[in-house]
Amino acid sequence: MIQKDIRDIRTNLTKYINKYNGRKIYISKYNRIIGELKFYSSKEKEVAKLDIAKEIVKDSDADVELTWLAKSIIQMDINEIIKQNEIRAVALLGMNEMGRAENCLNENLRIGTNSSLTYDLLIEIYSKKNDYQSLIKTLNNAVKYSDKKEIYRKFRKALIFNKLMQDIDLSIR
Repeated sequence: MIQKDIRDIRTNLTKYINKYNGRKIYISKYNRIIGELKFYSSKEKEVAKLDIAKEIVKDSDADVELTWLAKSIIQMDINEIIKQNEIRAVALLGMNEMGRAENCLNENLRIGTNSSLTYDLLIEIYSKKNDYQSLIKTLNNAVKYSDKKEIYRKFRKALIFNKLMQDIDLSIR
């Protein structure tokens, strides 16, 4: 347990923020604990920022400008998560870890991304796995939600046509 006198905390706050990152300090006055101070780690800061923004949005009496700011913070965090998942997926694909890469990208779909990169990477994964059903499902979502609807629509048509031709060819043999 870390215990510091309130006068000491006032004097050395910046030093403690750096030294006790991610930990609690119990604040005492005349050797009696009167409170606690939590220094967030980087990850905890992001979670707290997101939680605060969500609370502001929930509050129906919140200032319009404050609500707009909170929504912007939430969206910025979501976009950052999507980018990180895409970067992670590219790295995992480079290591031939398709299952883990797929999980990262599916997280983006759960978030509600419209990123073409997420859809392109999933298409690559399902093509390599010969998972036709997941490939079509991904293309349908890309047509619905991405900014490149027409490209995905044409790709889906070509894929379906190609699959039909393969099936016809197999049935003739």
